[in-house]
Amino acid sequence: MKHRVLLLGLVLQAATVLAIEEKELPEKYRVWLSEEVPYIITPTERQVFLTLTNDKDREFFMAAFWAQRDPTPGTPTNELKDEHYRRIAYANTYFIDAPMKGWRTDRGRIYVILGPPKTVERFEETLSTNPVEAWFYLGKTEFGFPSGFNVMFIRKHGIGEYKLYHPGSDGPAAIMRAYRGDYTNREKVYEDLKQIDAVLAEYSLSLLLGAREDRLGAAISSEMLLKNIATYPFKLIDPKYAEKITKYKTQIETDYSLSYVECRYMTRLTRAPSGMIFLNYAVVPKTLSIDQYEKTYYTSFKIYGKLEDESGRTVHEFTKNVPLEFDEATLNLVKSNSLCVTDMIPVVPGSYKFTLLVKNTVSKEFSDLEARIVVPGRDAGLFLLEPVLSEAIKSDAGGLRPFLLGDAAPELRPQATFLRGSSLTATFQTVGDAEGCSITAEIVKDAAVVASAGKPLSEIARNGSYSLPLPTAEMPAGDYAVKFSLSRPGGGGAVSIQTLPFTISPAAGVPQPWVYSKVVPLDKAYVYDLIVADEYSRKGDDTAAYAAYEDGVARFPAVSDFKIGFARLLLQKKDHERVVAMLAPLVPTGDIKTPEGFLYLATAQQATNRFAEAVENYSRYTAQHGTDYRILNAIGDCYLATGQKEQAIKIYKSSLEIYGDQPALKSRLAQLGAGG
Repeated sequence: MKHRVLLLGLVLQAATVLAIEEKELPEKYRVWLSEEVPYIITPTERQVFLTLTNDKDREFFMAAFWAQRDPTPGTPTNELKDEHYRRIAYANTYFIDAPMKGWRTDRGRIYVILGPPKTVERFEETLSTNPVEAWFYLGKTEFGFPSGFNVMFIRKHGIGEYKLYHPGSDGPAAIMRAYRGDYTNREKVYEDLKQIDAVLAEYSLSLLLGAREDRLGAAISSEMLLKNIATYPFKLIDPKYAEKITKYKTQIETDYSLSYVECRYMTRLTRAPSGMIFLNYAVVPKTLSIDQYEKTYYTSFKIYGKLEDESGRTVHEFTKNVPLEFDEATLNLVKSNSLCVTDMIPVVPGSYKFTLLVKNTVSKEFSDLEARIVVPGRDAGLFLLEPVLSEAIKSDAGGLRPFLLGDAAPELRPQATFLRGSSLTATFQTVGDAEGCSITAEIVKDAAVVASAGKPLSEIARNGSYSLPLPTAEMPAGDYAVKFSLSRPGGGGAVSIQTLPFTISPAAGVPQPWVYSKVVPLDKAYVYDLIVADEYSRKGDDTAAYAAYEDGVARFPAVSDFKIGFARLLLQKKDHERVVAMLAPLVPTGDIKTPEGFLYLATAQQATNRFAEAVENYSRYTAQHGTDYRILNAIGDCYLATGQKEQAIKIYKSSLEIYGDQPALKSRLAQLGAGG
């Protein structure tokens, strides 16, 4: 039997699509936006909705809109949605004192936003006063409301709609009817109203019950209360999700419907012993849902990552599944300290935008991160990689894992918040020749340097990294930044600088997240070499890609993916014989796992007059990839080259059935006597 355990955890960017006018929407969506949710939709959500260009996206958005407001996600009922429409129906039924639907009236608006009042006091019309209603609410102080307050409505002159009462602009004079005194003398009007109805007179001054303010202060506080009521629905959700679901709609299924969860994250570059640079990331969702099956607790993440260069070209992308199981002891740690998911990818030199989408497949929630990454090249000179701040460091020399700096595995704090009294350490690496260099760290608060530390690198060296103690133990709670400067011997100023923000918490304890990280054994590290070769290839750096693939073929002869990737570059150089020699032996052993491998081999075999073998491998390609008219033409050419004219004609005609706009092929068929 399954049980769900919900672990509650610890200005819109400019739209890239021009928004349409509300009146231009199809009727269904215009009604939804202007008549069903106008009081509760945030300006951000409204703006995003108006940028959507088709009904499918609008339906997707509307489902997400209500999912964000669902107090019991995972159940078939959305109580908030049901209550919202009940309030609209109530307003349309009972607030009918104006030539408009009840939800549009002032009373209808307040009722839809705040719901039914705790009590309603009705002050009936008299010869001296207009009819008044005072709705009393218990305030939600966490949203800035007083503990109790009134919202008042007045029917001026005793006819028409009940209008919202403003103590400042209306005042007691608006309540009085046929008043013979001086309306501008508010004090006198109040005293006269008090003689008629002392309670109503008191209410007329302030909506805040028991407020101990002067008349002007009470009026201002009342007006602020009314403004707070109008924006109250906007405080119930974070509208960022609206932008996120629009951005990631191709990666998010509608059953995620759609719960965007903010996350804390950190990214760092690290250098492996081989010299390869890795981009490490850590993600801590603010909320986490975990399922239970018997005595096992589990959750699962699906992670989509993309690395784009400055031109918008995708250099690397990946999808990973991260299933996690916990025993009860680990579950309790995760409950109290949250969960941190980490991983890493190799990156070649360049400037990139890194985007990550993390989906919890159990709760149907998703989070994202976006970061700018600069990876130094060999010609960048001396470069300081961004340090990792931590309260503790473990030694780890086995395999490759995220956030491993040489043999140092710092305790991760993606939120960069540390316990008061902690002695922090900065662990870092460099790229380039750092012989004789030194590091200084200046800790800054409110633009002033409050502490500093510095050492020659030789004095703080570890195996593959450096660790600099920071003088933080005596620092008071607050927000800080630490500026690291790497300098060469002999002075001359810093050659590389990194600055990190951090916080010292006044709390008695700071949660340390339970960290998931996957260790890659060194004998499996070739997967990273393969990614590096592919990244160079996608960047269009064929020289670096050629060298990386050739090196991979030599170092990992049993890994066919290097040979297949290398074959593509060899074909560009028309080195067909080398492609055949490299790939042909992989066919009988079944080591060509992708259709592209058969395509590259067939292309090289055709170019070297191995036509029968080429036909076999073109056929293997189409069996895996699907039929392509260009491949059929190549097969036809092979048949024709070996004198199999009728077979070639048959294949050519099949190609024309797939794509008829091939005048050259039609001409060839005519020459073969098979035109028409």
